[in-house]
Amino acid sequence: MPRDRHGNWEVEVALLYAEARGWRVEPTPGHALGRLCGPSEKSVDRDDAFEVMSIWSSPKSAHQHARQIRRVVDRGNTVTAQQVKPHAGV
Repeated sequence: MPRDRHGNWEVEVALLYAEARGWRVEPTPGHALGRLCGPSEKSVDRDDAFEVMSIWSSPKSAHQHARQIRRVVDRGNTVTAQQVKPHAGV
């Protein structure tokens, strides 16, 4: 299922930039458009991607939000397996 397009063209272009590099946007309920998730971590038991940042549907500064998305993607700020704390019930 394709994701909803962002209302601001700068943020939409940044999201397309991220998706072209293997990142994905998972939809969330509420005010945020979704979560930007990095490429999968195969070194942990779970094989899904980790949340990196929220994508706001109406950010205060769309230009800054788009720059932040590109910066996160360029730096590859995924959570490593060592940084993930196990849940109490697991």
